[in-house]
Amino acid sequence: MQEKLFLFGTGKIATKYTLFFNRLSIDIEGYIDNDQNKWGTGFFGKKIYEPNILQKVNNSCVFIACAAREDITVQLAQMNIGIRNVSIAQIITCHSQKILEQVCSDLPLLECRGDKTIIIDNLGGSWGGAEDWSHIVALSLINRQRETFVIEDTAQPYIKELEKNIIKIHTEHREEYQVYAELIRLLMERRPFVLFNVRNSVLFWAAATVKTIFPREAMIVSSILNDTVYREFCEWDESTDAYLCISSRIREKLLGQFEFASKKKILCRTPFIEKIRDVDRKFEGISGIPIKIGYPCRLVREQKRADLIPAFIDSLEKKQINYRLNIVGDGTCEAMIKEYVDANHLQAKVIMYGKLSRIELYNFLDHQDVYVNFSEYEGTSLTMLEAMASGCVPVVTDVSGVRDFIENGINGLIADVGDLDKMADYIAFLDQDRLKLSEYGRKCMLIVREKCRLCDYIDDIEELIESLSD
Repeated sequence: MQEKLFLFGTGKIATKYTLFFNRLSIDIEGYIDNDQNKWGTGFFGKKIYEPNILQKVNNSCVFIACAAREDITVQLAQMNIGIRNVSIAQIITCHSQKILEQVCSDLPLLECRGDKTIIIDNLGGSWGGAEDWSHIVALSLINRQRETFVIEDTAQPYIKELEKNIIKIHTEHREEYQVYAELIRLLMERRPFVLFNVRNSVLFWAAATVKTIFPREAMIVSSILNDTVYREFCEWDESTDAYLCISSRIREKLLGQFEFASKKKILCRTPFIEKIRDVDRKFEGISGIPIKIGYPCRLVREQKRADLIPAFIDSLEKKQINYRLNIVGDGTCEAMIKEYVDANHLQAKVIMYGKLSRIELYNFLDHQDVYVNFSEYEGTSLTMLEAMASGCVPVVTDVSGVRDFIENGINGLIADVGDLDKMADYIAFLDQDRLKLSEYGRKCMLIVREKCRLCDYIDDIEELIESLSD
């Protein structure tokens, strides 16, 4: 890459990438910021410029190194310089040969082994569905005699069943380059491998670096488990052998928004539940007993919108619904919800259980009538599927994955994101018609039993792994 490189941003993200690029001996021409007060000042010994510097400097390119990446991408396009916006994928791919020589100079070039090692990327995640997916898939593959490892941060919880198959990487207070170099060496020793990544982590970068030099010994499958911005996955298309989408909506968005070397590698496999259950549900004839509403999600505003729980309770109260709201989980919204419950003397109607183990969660769901979720976006909620397996009727927002399993008014009820009144109306409808509650619940159990068998999912994963050698 011969262009003069500018970094757009002068904050923590720009600091991280500056240190990373310096370790790769990549020269940074200067920095760009929209804050006029910073123009003409310095950052890491280089000048900070206004954005139009890119229109004045010939042979220049820009790397967006700030949180507002989508907004800056639009800004650069409006300035007619979007084509000079380079990605981390382009930079690493361009320097892969030099990086491998730099990182592995003392590492003997081992002969490639026959069987593929399966590596599952769990670096950098906060605990949730993606982390559960990583561990359950790994354990299932190990039980089928596949050499499988999960790579995750040292801070992740201890999983006894995977004790010998988890590789812990110390990331706290370390430069990203140090972690990147460690992972490159680890992957070089485990060729050939198939990496299943669930986010744009430094492990993904390391695998793509190895793949540039050893294209048939490093296979990469991007498991897209959430309906968020996809650009960071798709920028690595040249390095990615397959995209495994967790919902049909995610696959449709990928195909609609991005161009790929081959559309055939955009796959959709709806998820599994760990345990198919047979719950004896008897709702008929029990009108008058409070309808039990289960909310088993992280109590956070981001994505899950747990901050809406007080407003939802208020709507239930105004509609005079005979309910019991049972909340499982913890997070930043927990104190606010407790404060609301106490202030309104709702302790008998709203019970907070804290965080439960997986086995405790199954038992909890088996005793709920309705499952609610206020999410703004999802991939496909594994907790929703577990609730359906228990016969809970889903009353959820219209996010990715929902319509792969729920027909509105047939086996569940779907509301627009943020429409709490509609969700409360749905609860009232189910409370008043317990036969419908029973009918929907039975249909949910049948759908999950048909679509979400773990053994079928792992069969498909193994078939995909074998196909990458063809």
